[in-house]
Amino acid sequence: MQQNIHLVQGHKMYLDDKDSLNLAQFGVYEADEVAVVRSHVRPGDTVLDIGANIGYYSLIFAQLVGEKGKVYAFEPDPSNFALLCQNIALNGYSNIEPINKAVNNHNGLITLHLCDDNRGMHRVYSSVCCGEEQVTVESVCLDDFFAEFKGNIDFIKMDIEGAEYTAIQGMQQLLLRYPNIKLLTEFSPGALCEYGIEPQDFIDLLLKYHFKLQWVTSSLVDINLAQLKQELPIISTVTKQLLTEMKIQNRHCSIPELGEELMNRLQNAGYHRPLTENVLACRD
Repeated sequence: MQQNIHLVQGHKMYLDDKDSLNLAQFGVYEADEVAVVRSHVRPGDTVLDIGANIGYYSLIFAQLVGEKGKVYAFEPDPSNFALLCQNIALNGYSNIEPINKAVNNHNGLITLHLCDDNRGMHRVYSSVCCGEEQVTVESVCLDDFFAEFKGNIDFIKMDIEGAEYTAIQGMQQLLLRYPNIKLLTEFSPGALCEYGIEPQDFIDLLLKYHFKLQWVTSSLVDINLAQLKQELPIISTVTKQLLTEMKIQNRHCSIPELGEELMNRLQNAGYHRPLTENVLACRD
């Protein structure tokens, strides 16, 4: 894996050239999400970066929380974790604790299925986008990990390819303990479906903890929950049909290929939302 140092969001970073071409060229990824982070994370905060990958968000968080703050960066893939640790050291941050574990609803071991064409899209379930390569990693339930934690947890960023639902199942006590906690999470109905989770169940789980949900775009947009509830069964049905066909045919494909085929079917079925969106969950 070739590595070069690039300047990204004011930080020096080792990048994997295969996966990080846009980041290397433009020095930014998910600009709207970064703007949300910068407006909600404060000096002295404690932040959890779940699915830290090689540290793009972790470094931003470390800069924002400062010396009195703390970032816990969870990344299960050994190769990504090695780059994460290198990038932390490269920038001299002592307020990031890298943790080589997957966040889920149990402690123990879990199989990480490696995505052939994108190192940021490995999954804790068998996927048509993953090849045969897999690695056994440790899994952690955050309610247990932070059971003796005495401070506040202020902000959680989560991007773990459909495992967000089970991760939240494992942090329910945290969500109750910290009423002002904010959560920035990926919402990928297709990935949730492939993991065996109904997308509406994910939304309902967030609502159970009295979060106000907003789409992250160039501005924050309140989610029309009634409309979304009507739309999600479409993507659930279409995704399951496509995945069933692919498994019967024993067909694997790249993530872009799957996305294109799924989007075409969804548009024909009357579903016009993006395949993946990010949600900010805050309490009033």
